[in-house]
Amino acid sequence: MRKILVLFVVSACLGLTWTVRAQRQTAGKPADWLTDGGDIQRTGWQRNESTLTKDNVKNLKIVWKLQLDNQPREMHSLLPVLIVGQITTAAGPKEVAIVAGSSDNIYAIDVRAGQILWKKHLDYPPQKTSRRLGDTLCPGGQTATPVIGPPDAAGRRTVYALDGSGALRQLNVADGQEIAPRVKYTWPDGKAYALNLRNNVLYTTSAQGCAGNPNQVWALDLSDAENIKTFNPGSGGLWGRTGAAIGADGTVYAPTGDGVYDPENQVYGNGLIAVKLEGNQLKLKDYFIPSNWAWLRKRDLDLNVTPTIFTYKGRELMVTSSKECRLWLMDTKSIGGADHQTPLYRTPLMCNEEV
Repeated sequence: MRKILVLFVVSACLGLTWTVRAQRQTAGKPADWLTDGGDIQRTGWQRNESTLTKDNVKNLKIVWKLQLDNQPREMHSLLPVLIVGQITTAAGPKEVAIVAGSSDNIYAIDVRAGQILWKKHLDYPPQKTSRRLGDTLCPGGQTATPVIGPPDAAGRRTVYALDGSGALRQLNVADGQEIAPRVKYTWPDGKAYALNLRNNVLYTTSAQGCAGNPNQVWALDLSDAENIKTFNPGSGGLWGRTGAAIGADGTVYAPTGDGVYDPENQVYGNGLIAVKLEGNQLKLKDYFIPSNWAWLRKRDLDLNVTPTIFTYKGRELMVTSSKECRLWLMDTKSIGGADHQTPLYRTPLMCNEEV
């Protein structure tokens, strides 16, 4: 019999539940889901899934549920689930789910048994910051979905996580043990979004200016962790919850929050920036600013999601959106055309007609 597992995180102010629902048996090795969105392009596409259909999805049922002890912080709780299809543990080969919590907790769960394999609380010294208690936009703690690295020569895999002090933590997927010292990455009590990993370089983005945190793209080369590279677009927060998307050539794309468009002064508000690591710098490669950016700014309708990158008929394309409720289609070779304001296509409003 074929079986597919669909994993959900359910969060509430009074409790946190991680639920697995099931539908028939999957043959062969389970698929990995190692980063928020499934891949570095942030497509959210499980390419190898072929079991669920419009006809059988109604047969989904709960096979187990698990209450986790992570404490919510300002209405933030659990982050999206990551999956390692097979890892060797002390109890033998396992399919393992990794779930991060806002109170600096990371849980590893045996997917088949519905049992916790290990839990790690990310301790760190008390931080002196300007974070305001009760600020729902700035919860502190762990706000970035971790990422899981490729296997080393011994088959060991690493969970890369960002704790509330802004330090990078590296845990062994098999047992939760830290395999490297803490590395300072971003600022304490900032609001970083999902980590992304390409060619041994970790990327994240930050928003809200929490505790004085700059709103920017951050890059950390794991082979040179003392040298953090950043790019600041001079705007409000880089809002995409799934962090930055990465194209085939290593270009990193992230939306920018409220602000003006003033390229002469390196200010790129209400748009999308493309940056790339070149030598010892994270440099601006390209940018897109909607032609109605000033109107968007007046109504707080800035770009708000991580873009999605995909290939179609030999071209690398990208889609992003804003709170205005329309989509833009772009070619990654020139995301806004010669004037940086002309996408391939702009949809009509899909909702928010009374904008």
